[in-house]
Amino acid sequence: MNGVPAEEQRWLGAEARAHYLRRSSGPISNPSEFDRQALGLFSSIENCNSDIDEKIAGLHECWQQEGFLARFWDWNKLQTTWQFMASKLIGRDRKMGKTNGMWQLRCNWNRLMLVTNSGKHSGFEMAPGWIGPAPLAPREVDAPGVM
Repeated sequence: MNGVPAEEQRWLGAEARAHYLRRSSGPISNPSEFDRQALGLFSSIENCNSDIDEKIAGLHECWQQEGFLARFWDWNKLQTTWQFMASKLIGRDRKMGKTNGMWQLRCNWNRLMLVTNSGKHSGFEMAPGWIGPAPLAPREVDAPGVM
């Protein structure tokens, strides 16, 4: 397994952020702590950062500390974003010919259900940890005087 396609992970992060912003009820100029952390998670996904699992865990902790109504509203925003993007990932996977990398990205995406405890009994395949794009192989450079 060589990881997920980097361009697809970048697309996923950007589209998830855009969808999440459309689902927000209040002005984004004054985001809640949960909103800030969710947007930070989507940025990490888009930038192919290695801190995605830590951001998911932090978002879960933030969600657990909220009051009942805030938890419900944030669960709704995250759940609809997860569902919307999961269906888009399935469509992109079919279009690309069901590649291993896209399957891995879908299993990665299912990790978002851990934020609100929705993943424990979901039946969806979930990656044990976020597996990002494969690192690029070092380029060979011909330098004068190097043997």
